[in-house]
Amino acid sequence: MFTSDYITFMLLTGSILLLWMHVGFMLVEFGYGKPKHLGNAIIKHILIVSVSTLAFLLLGYGFMFGTDLYDGLIGTPNFGFWIINHKTKNVQFFILFQVMLATLTPAIMSGVIGNRMKLQAILLYSFVASALIFPIVGHWSWGGGWLSHLPVAFHDFGGASIIHITGGCLGLIASLLLGPRLGRYRIGKVPLKVENRVSYTLSGLFFIVSAWLGLLSGVGFSLDGISTVSFYHHILFASIISAVMSAISALLLSFILNKKIRRTLGIKGAIAGLVSISAGCDVVSLWSAVLIGLITGIVVTLSIDLFKKKLHIDDKIGAISVHAVSGILGVLLTGFFSEKTGLLFGFGSAQLISQSIGVVCTLSWTLIIGLFSLEMIKLYTGLRLSAKDELKDVDSSLRDS
Repeated sequence: MFTSDYITFMLLTGSILLLWMHVGFMLVEFGYGKPKHLGNAIIKHILIVSVSTLAFLLLGYGFMFGTDLYDGLIGTPNFGFWIINHKTKNVQFFILFQVMLATLTPAIMSGVIGNRMKLQAILLYSFVASALIFPIVGHWSWGGGWLSHLPVAFHDFGGASIIHITGGCLGLIASLLLGPRLGRYRIGKVPLKVENRVSYTLSGLFFIVSAWLGLLSGVGFSLDGISTVSFYHHILFASIISAVMSAISALLLSFILNKKIRRTLGIKGAIAGLVSISAGCDVVSLWSAVLIGLITGIVVTLSIDLFKKKLHIDDKIGAISVHAVSGILGVLLTGFFSEKTGLLFGFGSAQLISQSIGVVCTLSWTLIIGLFSLEMIKLYTGLRLSAKDELKDVDSSLRDS
């Protein structure tokens, strides 16, 4: 058991590093945009963090960590503001860390729909994500809900389903309702080449990787301040190995398919490798992390091309594939590669079944609530920027007076 000061240090450091992830998201988004997009991206992410924090403290914290209702489907809502003033130092830092996690789901979503969705709609959608979607899915496993009471408990150590599947799926729904950016596809649905500033995207990758280490440093602590793991070195090594192998396999496959290396696929592959290993980084071996990374790089490369060229879904930075698809893959692969309960280690299919149930329920809840909320937002504010604002790449509500 760790000392109180050590727990405080880990949670505080993790919270600070998670803020860096938003810097990484902004740089990646800017890498796929034009110079005048930078101001929009910065203010959008600042407002997303602010709105998501408020939503989680008001409603999400109770839904996620409150006493079980309806056999673990949801926690008791308790308006988290008053809880903060009545808890120990470590629990306050635990809440702060969870707040930072809650801001990631809407940030992932926003990367999909950049430069074509109204700011008001993005912020309302972010509120729903951090108040209802992330915390309720989180309660099912992290909060001791029904998924943790299956015969073999659902396992998602680092939030592959709770953060990444939800964020990617919310982006998918929004992209489908909004349609592609103006001029994104030529006649015949051939996607136009999008300019990419690799230096910004690569800088964003390093911020995201640094923040990921912060996420893993704090996610193992329970509400009472007791760590559920004692071997963080293994978790960190497994995560980095998966990211590296995923980047390598994505680059190799892109060369095989296109006879040239698509540099951005290496960046997307690395992030996808981090997403997929997050589910089981505490229960898989380092050799399994190598295989998970290799598989993820192949799948994410094929998925990006599928969404862009076949399904014609406009995903500005590839977040649907990198987060949702890789998250699904990682959760399912945990059912195969877990050294404690995995199918490939002679423990039968029970873990894989639990993982599959978790994926299906996460997708169902996210898609249903996400679609309903967007339809309501559409009636209230509308969703898409005017053609004039979109062509100018500026939301008129963000203009300086």
